[in-house]
Amino acid sequence: MSADLGALLRRLLDEIVERETPILRERGLSMWEYVVLTAIASSPGLSQSDLAERSRRDATRLIRHLDDLAERGLIVRAVDAGDRRRRTVELSPAGVELLAATRRDIRRMEDALLSALPEHDRDALRTSLEAVTRAE
Repeated sequence: MSADLGALLRRLLDEIVERETPILRERGLSMWEYVVLTAIASSPGLSQSDLAERSRRDATRLIRHLDDLAERGLIVRAVDAGDRRRRTVELSPAGVELLAATRRDIRRMEDALLSALPEHDRDALRTSLEAVTRAE
């Protein structure tokens, strides 16, 4: 009998985190900062509260990450012209560049991790996982 999906995914996730951590550290990012930058990139102009929900990060903790990312010039926060109480978040050019470089490094690591699979199976795995996570 094959292993439960949860057990397989847990082992895979542990391996990915172990391999991703040095990549992120080399780029000067924490795992949460990478999650936040990725969420901002996928939906530029999100409000801070929408970003907290999308990144599944508590709003008070998210603000600390945003403060640090803004101080490092990786994001830009602005007051929404349509609702002065709302602050939006976007990547700065430096943030776009850092995220792209980090994603390239992570994709190389993932390809190495999945190297036992033919390329079309790697692509199918990614596509299948994306479909499952979108269906939530």
